[in-house]
Amino acid sequence: MSRIPVFVAVVAMAACRPLPLGPPASLPEGAPPVQHGRHDEALIAAVDAEVQAFLEAFPQPGLAVALFAPGEVLYTGAYGWSGLLPPRPLTLDTPIRLSSVSKTLIGVAAMQAEAAGNVGLDTPLEALVDFDVSNPHHPGTITLRHALTHTTGIEDTHAYDASYAPGDPTEPLGTFLEGYLRPDGAHWRSGNFASRAPGAAFSYSNVGAALAAHALAQAADRPFDVLVRETVLTPLGMADTAYFFEDVPKAPATLHAPAVGRRFRAWAPYGYPTYPDGMLHSTAPDLARFGAMVLGGGTLDGVDVLTPALVDTMLTVDPAIGTDEDGQALVWARRMLDGRALMGHNGGDFGSFADLWMDREAGVGFALLTTLEPSHRMDLIGLLALEAALLRVAEAAVGR
Repeated sequence: MSRIPVFVAVVAMAACRPLPLGPPASLPEGAPPVQHGRHDEALIAAVDAEVQAFLEAFPQPGLAVALFAPGEVLYTGAYGWSGLLPPRPLTLDTPIRLSSVSKTLIGVAAMQAEAAGNVGLDTPLEALVDFDVSNPHHPGTITLRHALTHTTGIEDTHAYDASYAPGDPTEPLGTFLEGYLRPDGAHWRSGNFASRAPGAAFSYSNVGAALAAHALAQAADRPFDVLVRETVLTPLGMADTAYFFEDVPKAPATLHAPAVGRRFRAWAPYGYPTYPDGMLHSTAPDLARFGAMVLGGGTLDGVDVLTPALVDTMLTVDPAIGTDEDGQALVWARRMLDGRALMGHNGGDFGSFADLWMDREAGVGFALLTTLEPSHRMDLIGLLALEAALLRVAEAAVGR
């Protein structure tokens, strides 16, 4: 579920993870099904033109799109197939893996904890969890801020890769983290920590982000998935969003790897103990509501999830922190696209690519969810062109 740098070719996923692949399958004959929300015909036609052109150039099983403005969902659509063997249409209520876009919920939870006075951004993580969180290679206190900005010094090693397994995770988040971070732990490797001080340098870390989620959960005295459901998902009416397969109301879309000859192979459903960093499943309508809340200063339909000041804090880039994007805030990142400064996050995993970005100055944003992992640089360039076009469509819509 690592974040994918924008103009970097996607390398093949590591083969060491014990995840089975199904047989190759082709897309069904004929036009793929399309489902829209209730939008005006001009907006539907504009989005359709851009998405269908992308799918013609870059065929893939399924894709969901959302456009939003401050406190308002502009458009939602689902294109193609939830699965190929047998063919099942992708619908607006079919959950899709968000991969690292899941991390944006960690940022929101951190701001809520700050507002409640439970946790400060500079609180040492050792004060929040019941195991040692220190770098044996380098002294220094690791704080929540470090975990939210990928500056803990915690690295994702083979021990993290090996945690992937079919189905929902069976090892609790805290147990895995303790085993990963303690030198005598079951998942310990000397490379799990870099030889540098906390806060010294940016290094994207899924385990570090999951540690932030675990610390927030411990402070709230409830599992992180329960915390997010009670404070974000339920208040926003995101009924089709959940981390675990056992909790989603409808089976999530099948995730696919590219195969020879424009065919696709299905990944078996999989999970990992560090679920807050990438296992959230959601839909275009649900994710549009989440984006509209953030872009609206923390409020949607009269529900206050954050204050405008907390949203500003969460989305403020720290120029002292290096990043694989164009700036790092608290979990969220800045990206330049088509001359726009966007705030958001992307993510990729086995069979998954997801994007959630917003132009705060123009007051528009988009979400894009696919059921196919990008296989080469041209895929990413095509996705970026589609995303730039979607932002132009959204800006035209709010200008009417």
